[in-house]
Amino acid sequence: MSAAQYRALGKGKTAGPRKHKFNVSAKDKRTVDGIVFDSKLEKDFYLLLKHEYPQVKFCRQVSFLLQEGFVDSDGKKQRPVKYVADFLLGTSAPLPEVGPISSQITVVDAKGMKTDVYSIKKKMFMKRYGVMLRDVKSVGELRKLLKT
Repeated sequence: MSAAQYRALGKGKTAGPRKHKFNVSAKDKRTVDGIVFDSKLEKDFYLLLKHEYPQVKFCRQVSFLLQEGFVDSDGKKQRPVKYVADFLLGTSAPLPEVGPISSQITVVDAKGMKTDVYSIKKKMFMKRYGVMLRDVKSVGELRKLLKT
């Protein structure tokens, strides 16, 4: 069998939808209002906040600096360490995008599974900003948090 014949055999195959590397749900299941969310849980949080708690002001995907970039002893430039919070919740507007955070603001992260990197960044965030970072696993947990 020649190489051309072998390639022709493969062209007749019909491949199904390609599976995502990180086993996330399909993009259309995670899209609302033209926003593609990182997870279905994050999408559900957004819908809950938007429809059931309109009095709660929120910002999505707010970036916080945890450590500045620097040049190491070998002269290699090291990037800054950042943390991106899923939601900033508060009752007063406008919410700060970055900068000082008051105790009236709650930082929420939709977490299905906690990773080692997340645990380290959570500690760095709480140390630097002095605010508790709430990792919420379900819509029910978010409802309880919003009622308090």
